[in-house]
Parts: sequence; structure tokens; C-alpha cells
Amino acid sequence: MRRVLASGSCCAALVLSSAVGLPGAADAAAAQARPAPVAAAVLTSPAHPTVTGVRTGRHTGFDRVVIDFTGGVPQHRERWLPRGERLRADGSGRVVPLQGDRVLEVVITGADRFQAARRTAPKLPAVRSTYLSPSFEATVQVGVGVRTADGSRGRVVRVVEIHGEHPRLVIDIAHPRR
Repeated sequence: MRRVLASGSCCAALVLSSAVGLPGAADAAAAQARPAPVAAAVLTSPAHPTVTGVRTGRHTGFDRVVIDFTGGVPQHRERWLPRGERLRADGSGRVVPLQGDRVLEVVITGADRFQAARRTAPKLPAVRSTYLSPSFEATVQVGVGVRTADGSRGRVVRVVEIHGEHPRLVIDIAHPRR
């Protein structure tokens, strides 16, 4: 015969055997009533690289966009948005206003960014504005508003990953032809 004893509104129950007089029965019942040991959780640093900022600069014949990271350079892809298409923020879908007549979108996957969205307007010959999003599902979005002479797609001269103590992604965009 078994009986279940409950304490108030608590969900835990203690099962007692009818053979209470036998040696070891109380020990078995007490062992069933004890909670199992819980392993301690260990908090560690983020598993993804972190985007720390975007910088721009003017050089002879091209403008440079530098995306800085901690923890390495994550995967990324660059694409020109079709003419007339505007950048839309990941997650919300809201239009991100950028100066320039074309937009270069850089999507960085497997990365974090914990600050709010940030826009700049350096007004360089090619790079007219930038947008850096917070991370959404381990993806960070960078938009670069580019001025071209005729509205055609801008020319990316080179994309370089720099690893080491100060990891970064460097994108050089040619100045518009006159």
C-alpha cells in the first residue's frame, strides 16, 4: 500500500512505503525526496565576433570604409542594391535613409553588435553616408550610400580582410568618374 503526502500547495510529493519498519526503507524514501544536485552554469564571453564600429576616409582615387571587429573577422557578403531600391533595416524592415544615388549593402553573419543603430554622413567624393545596425539574430548590417557620376553602380576597387590584433574589413570604393 502506498500513500502520498502533500505539503500545502507544493507540487513535490513524498512517497512512503507501508514497510516503514524494515531497515533501509526510510533511507530509500528520503533519497527519493531529495532534489538532484544542480550543476553550476559558467558564463563566458560571446561566441561571436563583435562589430565595434565603421570608419571612412578619403584617398587618391577612392574612399575607404573600414568595419572594425573584436574576436576576428566573421563571414560577410557585399552587394549593390538595384537602382532606386532603398536599404531596409533587418528585423523591422524600415527604410534606412542614406545619402547618395546607390547603396552598397554589407551583411555580416555570425557577429554581434550591442549598441544602437548609427548613421554618419562623411560626404566624401564617393561615400556620402553610412549606416551600422545593431545585431539581429547574429547578423549585422552595414549600408554605404555612394555617389556615382551617372547613377550607375559604383566600383568597389577591393575588399580586404585584415586579421590579427585589430581585425577589420576594408572596402575601397572608386571615386565617381567625371
